[in-house]
Amino acid sequence: QDKLASERQRRLQQTKTWKRQQTEAQYAEYQGTLARARDRLAVIDGGAPDIVRKIAELNEGDWRRAFAIGCELAAMPADQGFALLNENWGRITSVDARQQLLKAWYFTVPYPLHVRMHPHILDVLHLGATDPSPGVQGWAFDYLRSIAFEDFAENYPAYLAWHARQANRPLYDVLKEGCREYVERLRTAAATERPALLRLLGNVAALLRDDEAVRQVALDAGALDVFSGYLSDGTATPQELSAVGSALMALHPPESYLRNLTLPRTGRGTPMNVRLEAIRLLGTPQNKWAVDHLEQLLVQCLADPDELKHIAHSIVQALAAIDDPRVIPTMIGVIAADNTYDTVYGVGYFGLGKLTGVEYDEKHDAAWWGNWWEINKARFPREVQERPIPVLGTTHEPRGG
Repeated sequence: QDKLASERQRRLQQTKTWKRQQTEAQYAEYQGTLARARDRLAVIDGGAPDIVRKIAELNEGDWRRAFAIGCELAAMPADQGFALLNENWGRITSVDARQQLLKAWYFTVPYPLHVRMHPHILDVLHLGATDPSPGVQGWAFDYLRSIAFEDFAENYPAYLAWHARQANRPLYDVLKEGCREYVERLRTAAATERPALLRLLGNVAALLRDDEAVRQVALDAGALDVFSGYLSDGTATPQELSAVGSALMALHPPESYLRNLTLPRTGRGTPMNVRLEAIRLLGTPQNKWAVDHLEQLLVQCLADPDELKHIAHSIVQALAAIDDPRVIPTMIGVIAADNTYDTVYGVGYFGLGKLTGVEYDEKHDAAWWGNWWEINKARFPREVQERPIPVLGTTHEPRGG
C-alpha cells in the first residue's frame, strides 16, 4: 500500500510539474505573440494603439497627415517599420496618402527635405512601382531615378529586371555602382543619348548634394570633368545646362576648379546660358573670393541693355547667396545708374531684398534705397558702412527714373 501511495504521489507530482511547464510554455508563447503584435501594431502617433485606425485616417485624404505618419513609420526600427507599411499598403485607398508615404520614406525632415537613405527604400519604392495607380507608380519612378540612375517610367520591364538584381543588395552598393556607371555613360554618350541621361540630373543632383559617400564616388569617377565638358561643348539646351549646373553645385567643386574653369566662363564671349550657370556656380558663402569679380560683372551690365535684362539678376542672386554685405552700396549704385524695372526689380528683389530683408516694392527706386542706406547702414560692420554708394555711368540711355 505504501508503495502504491508513493507511486501515485510521484505521478501526481509529475503531472503537476508537466502542467506547470505547459502553462509556463503557453504563457511564454502568449507573451511572445503579444510582443510581436505590439511590434506590428506599434504606437506610431499620439499614443493611439491601433494602426488600423491610422490607416483609416490616411484614407480621409489629408496628405499632410499621411506624410507625418510616413515619417514616423520610416523612423521606426527599419524592419519593423517596413513590415507595418508592407502589411497595410493594400488597405490604404487614398492615392494621395500612398504617394506621401513614398515621399516620407525617400525624404526626411527637417526642412528643407533631404534624402533619407532608408535601408528598405528599394522595397518601399517597389510597393509604389507595382501599385495599381499610375499616379503612385509615377512618384515611385521619380524617386528611383536618383537610385537606379535610370528612368524606368520609359521601360517597365527594365525596372522589373533591375529590381530582381538589386532587391537584396545593400543600398549603398546599389547607389555607388549605379553612380559610377552613370558618370561613365555620360562620358561616352553619343549625341542622341545625352538628352535622356541629362534629364536624370535633376534627381541625381539632390542625391549628390545630400550624401557625401555617393558624392565622393561621383568625384572619383571624374564627374567634375564630365559635367564641365557639357558646359563648354555648346550643344546642351538651357534646361540641360541648368541641370548640369545644379549637379556641379551639388558636387561642391573646390576653389581651384571654380577659379580655373568656372570664372573664365562668366565673361563676355561665352554663350549666355553658359554664363548664367557659371555665375550661379559661384553663388555660395564659401566663395567670398569671387565677390570683386561678380561686382565688376554687375557694373559692366550697365553698358549693355541685354546683359542688364538677362544677366544682372543672376549676378546679384549669386552675390546675395555669398552673403557679403559689402556689395550693398554697389547694388544701390547700379539701380541709381539705370533706375528702370530691370534694376529696381532685378537688383532690388534678387539682390538687395535678400541681403537686407527688405520686401520688394516697385516704389523702392534709387532714391528710396539711398535713403534706406543712410538710415540703416549702422547695422553693418564699419568697413561696410564706410563704403560709399558709387556713381556709375551707363553707355545706354536710361529708360526711366
